[in-house]
Amino acid sequence: MKKKLSFISIFFGSDNYEKMKIFASRIFLLGTPILVLLYVLSYLFHNDVICFFIGLLTGFSLLFIAYVLGVIVFLDIKVEVDDYPENDWDMRNYEPKSFKYKLTKVWTIILIITGITLIYVSNRYRKYYVFECETYLVDKKAGIYHLDWYGECEKATKAEELEPLKGFQIEKDYKFCDYCEEYQKEVESEGR
Repeated sequence: MKKKLSFISIFFGSDNYEKMKIFASRIFLLGTPILVLLYVLSYLFHNDVICFFIGLLTGFSLLFIAYVLGVIVFLDIKVEVDDYPENDWDMRNYEPKSFKYKLTKVWTIILIITGITLIYVSNRYRKYYVFECETYLVDKKAGIYHLDWYGECEKATKAEELEPLKGFQIEKDYKFCDYCEEYQKEVESEGR
């Protein structure tokens, strides 16, 4: 008996797989245009609203992880298998021996690695975009920029002239204040 199978369809079962495939196609068709629009807008504008949606829909957010999992299921490929058991109960220990089926395993591994990479890269972009949208106090004479946190930094209070600038306006050769950098790492590690 011939049937179309893939590694994911055997792993989750044929009924669950078909439901997941329908749901994944909806996620893919809704999520892709939204993410493309969001990334295009983020390249064109540096806005707090776009920054909020970038933070909500990319990186390690559950919505983006669900999107990536949906894309993996959506892009899954089924191949015809000849030696399929007639009883669904026998599927528990079943693994096709055909070469095409083994390629679906490789394809699934490639999709998973690509998905993890996509999550990592989008998280890096999210952090970069948040930096570009934040306001910093820039000491142009010293070539240092500080967090805009109302006089908590000793170096910032001693600076003669501080100019508030967005992250994308700061020149690349300026350095982040050591004290502000330590404070920011401490806040991130506490999860605030």
